[in-house]
Amino acid sequence: MVSQGPVYICTCCDQLWYRHSVLCAEKLKCFNPDIVKYLCNKVSVNDIEWVCRTCYDYLVKNRIPPCAVVNGMQFPEKPAFLDPNELEWRLLAPRIAFQKLMQAPRGKQFKLQGNVVNVPADVTNTVTMLPRLPTETATIKVKLKESCSLRVQRCH
Repeated sequence: MVSQGPVYICTCCDQLWYRHSVLCAEKLKCFNPDIVKYLCNKVSVNDIEWVCRTCYDYLVKNRIPPCAVVNGMQFPEKPAFLDPNELEWRLLAPRIAFQKLMQAPRGKQFKLQGNVVNVPADVTNTVTMLPRLPTETATIKVKLKESCSLRVQRCH
């Protein structure tokens, strides 16, 4: 049921859905031609306009869905300069996770060992200083000889 992933875009609320959660918008347009003013003409899979079941239930009753784009509920555009690197994502996290990562014996994948402790972090100062260049992050990459894992250490 979910083998394709959420790739169907609802033309009303502009959200991603799975195939079993959307209906073709053409059926809805035939049912009520006035509904076109609530749709954004976004096509996705197979160049078809899709409507999620939530929006469909509202549109059939000739009502505006609460999450509709025409209701002002679209996602804001991501600024071009905002493309944080791995370290900046860690600095922005509202929780600092203390965990022990080990390399699995096969496949060179990492696994968790032991407990994970989440500590709340105040990121308001950090958010105002981003984006940073890699030369401004004051980090040193260290490759340990024993475990061959990368460790990032922050300098003060």
